[in-house]
Amino acid sequence: MVFKAVNPEVQDLWVRILHSSSFFIHRENNMLHAVSHISLLVSDQDKALDFYTKKLGFELHTDATFDGFRWLTVNLPGNKNFEIALLPARNAEQQALVGKQASTYPVFSMITKDCKKTYEEMSTRGVEFIQKPEEKPWGVEALCKDLYGNIIHINQNV
Repeated sequence: MVFKAVNPEVQDLWVRILHSSSFFIHRENNMLHAVSHISLLVSDQDKALDFYTKKLGFELHTDATFDGFRWLTVNLPGNKNFEIALLPARNAEQQALVGKQASTYPVFSMITKDCKKTYEEMSTRGVEFIQKPEEKPWGVEALCKDLYGNIIHINQNV
């Protein structure tokens, strides 16, 4: 990996951070060790950012433009190693997938310490739930939808 910062002090800091972090975890016979991003097609990046941060409680991770392409990601507080990339649907084929990327299954799952409390807080912020918290063998789960209809699973582990 080659990283070159304009300021030598910043360069040195980043090298120390990257080499001391889990970014360079090497496991014997296993070069892959984490999932860092998922891509979610959206019709409007600003509306998606607003929903994911203000209603679901995510934080803005990255908002950068490269050659006219906006790279916009969010993460859950305290979990900067896993990001959701809110990508613009740029053609009819991609637009047809907005809100349906996982069909009738959850597009992703989130873990909470208290599913009922999370349900109440998110409901107050206007999140639409299709399943209220229910006891299951694996914990307490609820299902909600994002602004496009993607199903999101929320689980309190046993």
